[in-house]
Amino acid sequence: MKSFMHCTPLMDVVLLACPCSVTGLSLHSTSVCAAYNGSLSDDIGDALQGVPNSVNLTQLDFSGLPITSDEYLQYGFLPEDMLISCTWNGEPCSASNFTVSQNPFYGNCFTINGDPKAPLSANRPGPSAGLVLELFADPYEGVGGELSTSSGVRMSLHEPGVKPFPDEDGFSLSTGFSTSIGVRQLEVQRLGSPYSNCTGQDANWQSLYPGYSYSRTACLQSCLAQSMFDTCGCVETFLVGKPICLNAKVNKVQADCVARVRESYRLDNLNCDSCYNPCIDRLYQSTLSLSAWPAFDYQYHFTQKLNAQNISARVNAPEVFREYFIRAEIYFEELNYQQIIQRPSYPVENLLADIGGQIGLWAGLSVLGFLELFDFVGQFLLILVGLKKVKMD
Repeated sequence: MKSFMHCTPLMDVVLLACPCSVTGLSLHSTSVCAAYNGSLSDDIGDALQGVPNSVNLTQLDFSGLPITSDEYLQYGFLPEDMLISCTWNGEPCSASNFTVSQNPFYGNCFTINGDPKAPLSANRPGPSAGLVLELFADPYEGVGGELSTSSGVRMSLHEPGVKPFPDEDGFSLSTGFSTSIGVRQLEVQRLGSPYSNCTGQDANWQSLYPGYSYSRTACLQSCLAQSMFDTCGCVETFLVGKPICLNAKVNKVQADCVARVRESYRLDNLNCDSCYNPCIDRLYQSTLSLSAWPAFDYQYHFTQKLNAQNISARVNAPEVFREYFIRAEIYFEELNYQQIIQRPSYPVENLLADIGGQIGLWAGLSVLGFLELFDFVGQFLLILVGLKKVKMD
């Protein structure tokens, strides 16, 4: 997709990187998305029959199915269904700390630290100061077959208050493993007009996701959804007042229309040119490492913990005990962040200073030249006067 940034003529943009140490960082929002849980209604089950095997490895493409938002909540995994334990900066957290939203590709998503007005912060680096989750993810209760070719959850790290899009910028967590996710914060400060057309957080943009701050991804997704609604009369995600597009088995006309709009979006042929990069953009760069979990020697103690929460009874295949559980540690690797600041390579004040310097230089040379000429004429006249006196004598 093309870049929408442009620079004024004869002006370069210089990127400066500087580490900025801080005493505490507001931790990113973490969104976890999981597949469907339990049995689906008859109409949904019928729609799943004959779905072509064309989904990505970790993508549970639920778009195009006759599923309402309420059915997402009813049949999808919720925080209370999955959460075994949760700690933030060493303090316990619970399902009440998460907010639930829906994603057309991954089902229910629940987000912690999503409120920018009351952010949770970390005052030291390392896993003990971050978010630690232990999740129950029954691989035998999800929608399997051709819709889902892998088990686990999808996770996305993003700025608080920003709409999560795990299908665009998330990563997958596998069952049977503890995933350690070290995070570094990167802040990009872009120049506004006349150097670029970046957008502020208070930008007037056509958002179909009310209550969320501006992000270029949200703007592009809103543009795609609006174009799809204008062309096909439906959308792929849950938006107030707009019907859901159905798949080819249910409504082939809609499915073909959606495919055409998505192809136009892929080729950058939709009118989405007003979705600019934000002037201040905070990104989270992550490093992942894996280890088998729970370990064989730890399973007995872990089972006691599950018994206290009545979770052991939900393990239907003890021989593959590990495949039911996921552990994730999300933390800052260091309590500093990197800034990339755009600066003009030749600002206007430098141009004016150089012009003034040149004027001063040439004006000074002109004055000196005039004085030297005056002195030359005076010396010449004195010489002439002296010669006349010599002749008269």
